Amino acid sequence: TALPPPVKERQPLPAAPSDFIHCFAPSGIAYSRDAKMENASEKATQDATGIRLGSCERQNMPTPTISTTVTNAFPWITTGVGWVVPLLQWRKKRKAEAELKVIRRRGDAPYLTPSASTVNRLFTDALEGEARTAAAATVLTAFHGEVPKEMPADTPVRLVVDNHGQPARRVSVSLDGKAIQLRSEPALEFASGLQFLEYPYDPKKHGQDQTLIISFETASGVQDRHTYSLKHGIRHLVRTDPP
Repeated sequence: TALPPPVKERQPLPAAPSDFIHCFAPSGIAYSRDAKMENASEKATQDATGIRLGSCERQNMPTPTISTTVTNAFPWITTGVGWVVPLLQWRKKRKAEAELKVIRRRGDAPYLTPSASTVNRLFTDALEGEARTAAAATVLTAFHGEVPKEMPADTPVRLVVDNHGQPARRVSVSLDGKAIQLRSEPALEFASGLQFLEYPYDPKKHGQDQTLIISFETASGVQDRHTYSLKHGIRHLVRTDPP
């Protein structure tokens, strides 16, 4: 009996500069493999009868160019720009609205500052024709910027203020959450009509920063509240909100 001719060994396909291997199955359907996962000199697979099961050969893939990359990315760039422009416009509009709101809050509201007026005496009450004045040591003015540290606790401190803003109604004032008073001198012929903040002295808080809040209603009916920084027992008052 004659022996079948020997099966010739398949020569490895020449390597090509590509990361993909183009493969042909026995059915003729083409598919691809990643060359990084295959041996560049892969031999054709054979079964026990010597029938070829399939073969693979490398396929050169086109190298992407800069123009191709830009062309492919152009729709994404256009979409991104389309979102960025409205976003910037929206942020600009919000900023302008916020600035306008702050201007309005300042425009129709009272604005208190420590008074620069010369104060010789401060009238606090007028009862049955008798006018009462505050002790000079308790009054904070341009010429008296600090109360004595040895002053007894709960002694009323009067900080004379000027209103550089607009008059308001339904005014209430609090200092660190506790109600205090914004008062005016009584209507006396020899009074100057000064306004002053009055709060009880606390020796333990002398010189400390405190939060003063003024709630009010403007002449146009807008209700608001402004925040100030006050130093206890010292002639210091600065509005912090709105700035």
